[in-house]
This record gives sequence, C-alpha cells and structure tokens, in this order.
Amino acid sequence: PKRIAYCSCSNPPAGAKSSMSIPSVHLVSRPCDAISRLEYGTSDERPVMHLQPIGHIESPYLTKFGVPRQPGLVSRASSRIVFDSAHAPDIGSMGIEPDDSIIVLWMFTHNIKDASAWSKTVRPPLLGGTKRVGVFASRSSFRPNALALSCVQVRAYDHASLSFFGGDMADGTPVFALYPYLKNEHCVSGASEGWRGEVTWPTMEQIIMPRKLEQVIPVSTRAGLYQVLRQDPRPAYTRDTDENRMFWLAYDDFVIWFTVQERCLRVVDVTKASPQDIAYMRETGNVPDDWARA
Repeated sequence: PKRIAYCSCSNPPAGAKSSMSIPSVHLVSRPCDAISRLEYGTSDERPVMHLQPIGHIESPYLTKFGVPRQPGLVSRASSRIVFDSAHAPDIGSMGIEPDDSIIVLWMFTHNIKDASAWSKTVRPPLLGGTKRVGVFASRSSFRPNALALSCVQVRAYDHASLSFFGGDMADGTPVFALYPYLKNEHCVSGASEGWRGEVTWPTMEQIIMPRKLEQVIPVSTRAGLYQVLRQDPRPAYTRDTDENRMFWLAYDDFVIWFTVQERCLRVVDVTKASPQDIAYMRETGNVPDDWARA
C-alpha cells in the first residue's frame, strides 16, 4: 500500500527536536532546543511588537498531523507547559489548582506564512477541506498573527512546569500567556456557533490494534493514542481515498501505521522512533529509508 508522510517542517536547527521555518520571527534557542524567545516585527507603518514566550509545550504530538482539531477532544493525553526560568511562577501564590480549567495563549509554529500572504477564506477540515469560509469564522492556523487560544484542564504543577489534559498543541509550541477560565464570563448561554454548530466530525466506530502491537506501547500512552485514532487523524482531503492506502502518524515517540475501511481504523504496525528518526521525519516528511516494509 502507498504510504503517506505527515510532515511539513524544514531546516531543523542542529540537534533540534523540532524544526520550523518562520518568516519575520527571530528564534533564539532554549535548553530543550525549541523556542525560548520570539521577536515579531511588523511593517514600518506599524509599531513593532516583541513577543516573549513564558515557556513551551511538551506534548505527545510530535508533528502537526494527529494533533486534535480542537482542545478537549483527547482528554486522556497529558501535555505540559515548561516555563522559562524568568517566568516560572511562585508556587505558593500561583492560584491555580489541579482540575482547574485555564486558557492558554499560544502560537501556530508549523503553519506560519508571510503576513501579506494570508487568505481571507480557508477550507476547514470540518467541512471536508472542500468548502470555504471566512478565516475569522474558523480556528484555522493559516491566519494573520498565528495565535491560538485553548481551554485545558490542569493536572498538576511544580516550580518549573504545569501539566494538563485536553491540549491541541504540537510539541515545542511556544506559550505566551495563561488566563483563568471563568464560567460565568466565558460560557455564554444559548450562544450560536454559526456553521460550526451544523456540522459534526465523522469519528471512527472501531479501532483494531493487534495485541502484540498494543504491548509495544506503554499503558500510560494507550488511552490518549486510542482517542487520537478515534478522531480520524487523516487529513480531511484523504478521507475519500483508496481504502488500501496506508497512513502514519507520530505519537509520543512511536510511529503508528494504519489503514481505514469505512469507519474502522486498523493499526498494522507500531515502530519506536529514535530522536534522530523524529528529526528526519520532520525535515523530509517521510520515514527513514531503512524502515521499508513488505
């Protein structure tokens, strides 16, 4: 079967865990070799804004493909915010507790385009990737000022990091701010969702993974992985392709190979990826040559 590579990154920094090409953004390395500081400039006619991340995301989503399309859909996968030393909170006065909901302000770093090249309309995966809507009526990452908001549930925290459930951010994503979720202010009774309230995402009815493959994956990783697979991680434009087509996605240092027939997803192989393998996939959009399968 034909394999489809899920990746679009390029030019990785030496030894970097993730790679990205970001116009008009100045990157300075951090200890875990992703982003520690962004300097974002606008045109001469506008003021210059310096964006200083307070930390970065560590998540099981090693590439942009397989990342949940919305926060909260994969509630069993744990991610965490690793704070930069200058922004590490004082635990005694943090004011955030386990099970609290918070809003995270972060940046799309895998889909950055020149600010002058953004489109006023996009084709959301929720509409099959074939119909266009206004970019401001969507959560598309292809937008001016590639910033995003996600509401997540706090799991735990210490002096250097905060772990949470329900994230939809790729590993290495820079974080700019945290806000409390306020039920009375942020939950609007009777609010209209527009076109989004009229469409539902077709999820998988059955996930089949042979026992010998499941045992390769740690128990702590399986619940989140099964939720990701149930959400149908294929790009929307491939959902009507040949059922013999084989897809792969990288999740928590594993590469999962699968096929889809109607609403049944079948896992056909699981491979443990080394840091070098992951860097290669992100740079080339393909698996290493020595991973050939019958």
